[in-house]
Amino acid sequence: MERPLAQLNWWMPLYGIESENSLAFHPRSWSEGMENHSEDFNYYEWNAVGRAQAARHTRTDSRSQPHPPADLDPEPQLRFVVPRGGLVVFSAAQLHSTVRNTSGYTRFSTDFRTVNLADLRAGHGAPNVDSRPQGTSLRDFHRASDGAEMPDEVVADYDHGEYPEGGVLVFTPPSGESA
Repeated sequence: MERPLAQLNWWMPLYGIESENSLAFHPRSWSEGMENHSEDFNYYEWNAVGRAQAARHTRTDSRSQPHPPADLDPEPQLRFVVPRGGLVVFSAAQLHSTVRNTSGYTRFSTDFRTVNLADLRAGHGAPNVDSRPQGTSLRDFHRASDGAEMPDEVVADYDHGEYPEGGVLVFTPPSGESA
């Protein structure tokens, strides 16, 4: 599975936000799940092709990623309005979306993702209601204290050898570019 179910996303607005330029969370999908074509997504193919194309997709994104086949019914939804420097921490398994920005203000934010090694080893994480991608992003994670790579035996528990021809285990941006 591409996204470890123990993954936490950390999102911080750099300036104040309001409901019209925030994130939306869709709690109905957390227990019901939804069709999303995740079984067609391979993380190693994404590293080889999709991530390299990121700079071309600033207004729209036509790259192949898991998504509902039809427009998502956004209701019910939760929007968190946090002050500048505030923090929203949530499970990567929780369906969330970017709110169409009608505020008139550009939203500037930063985000990062973490996993806890003990949780991964114990198999802890959010319930899996609809995630079926191939490959794993665990090789992207490094220990904060010393930069050590994710242990191979932990990756092996989440990786089931779905390597497409030309796939890339860890994305490395071309020289002179950033991820």
